[in-house]
Amino acid sequence: MNNAGALAPPERTFTLTQMGTNHLDHKPPAPEEMHKAMELMARHSISAKKIPYDTALAYADSFGPGGITARNVSGCYTYAGCGGLCVVCPTCVYQFPLSDDCVCGFSFLCGVPLLFPFCLCERKRNNWVTRDKHGIKTGEVVVVDREMGTHLCYGVQCCSSTMDEFPFCVARRCCEGKPVKLV
Repeated sequence: MNNAGALAPPERTFTLTQMGTNHLDHKPPAPEEMHKAMELMARHSISAKKIPYDTALAYADSFGPGGITARNVSGCYTYAGCGGLCVVCPTCVYQFPLSDDCVCGFSFLCGVPLLFPFCLCERKRNNWVTRDKHGIKTGEVVVVDREMGTHLCYGVQCCSSTMDEFPFCVARRCCEGKPVKLV
């Protein structure tokens, strides 16, 4: 009987637990493995809200500088999990790229366009930084599924510059490839 197989090193794996934390055995995962695991979580509503900031950041950074651009987050999006009025009336945003680094959008509340356009042009690696009217950082927008454009909104913890561990909002592309009847 040959015991050589019993002495072989264990397989190197990357998994995301139910809470979204990384478990690494021996070495970091290949980017393809991490991309598949993250995209699987991002495509499920409940799981996406459990993706920690550090894990989302690692996913976005794995594409290298400029690997995620405004084109990856352009289109019509629904925002979920934001609390407040979003629970009663869905918020939709049409986002469009002005450049590779700058994405702008118009919001719709219950189908009614709001006259408050926004632009996100400040980048931190592959993320967009949000600031209030006084220039104080309020959060970051992090892409967690480059193919589908799903992105998460993370806030800054109160009275600090530390990012919240979990997102307060999930943005998913809608109407992609579906005919939309205009009334």
